[in-house]
Order: sequence, then C-alpha cells, then structure tokens
Amino acid sequence: MSKEAIVFSKYLGINYSDEALYNRYDAGVQLLNLNLNLKEESLLKLALKNNFLLPFIDGGLALWSPNSGIRRRILLMSALIETDTKHVHQFINETYSNFSSVKILLRGSIAISKGILGMFLLALLKWR
Repeated sequence: MSKEAIVFSKYLGINYSDEALYNRYDAGVQLLNLNLNLKEESLLKLALKNNFLLPFIDGGLALWSPNSGIRRRILLMSALIETDTKHVHQFINETYSNFSSVKILLRGSIAISKGILGMFLLALLKWR
C-alpha cells in the first residue's frame, strides 16, 4: 500500500481506509506501467507532502498536460473507485431540483478556477 494511493483516494472522496482498493491501485500502476518522468516525480512528491495542492496540480495538469503520468494515475484511482460496489453511492445521480443547473455551473466554475490557479502554480514551479 502506497501513500500515493491513500492521498489519491482521499482526494477523490474516499475518507476511510480501504486496503483492497489501495492494493488494486498499486497493482494497476505496475500492470499499466504508469511511470513518471523526473519532473512528474518531483511534482508528485510535492503533492504528497502538501495534499492541499493536489486539486490545483491536477487542475493545472488537466489544462496543460492532460496525458501526464500523474493525471493517468489519478484517473486509474477514479476508475477503481467507480467500479467498486462499496463506492457506488458516489456515482449515482442526484435527483433533479430547481438548483441543479446552478450547482453544475458553480462546480464547473470552481473546477476551472482550480485549473487556472494550478497553471500558475505549475508555472511558478517551472514545471512547463
């Protein structure tokens, strides 16, 4: 079980320990050969040390380098969570309400803001 698996699962909304999920993640990284280059490794170390930066790093990479190794690893964890019956409640659609459109716009605006701030963070780190 890696610290990376724990941090990514918490980032994606799993707030309790799930050893089986962590082990599947580690096995998936090895099986899919999701290696990182030196810049990505240093960026991942920063994200693991400072978990609060992960949404910004992820957002910045989504805009600048969507196929980066870090993004692919986050997407692997997301796919593992989505296909696990213990976590299915996170992927069931909410019932429609009058404010659903507002919530979608708000969440989208927040995601775009994190991406833009992440691009500035990556530029400050001279990642790109």
